[in-house]
Amino acid sequence: MLTMTYLKRMRKKIREMMFTF
Repeated sequence: MLTMTYLKRMRKKIREMMFTF
């Protein structure tokens, strides 16, 4: 399922952005 991987990647990016902020 591509949606799962996409969601997981988006979550990781959002988490990284939050941590950077």
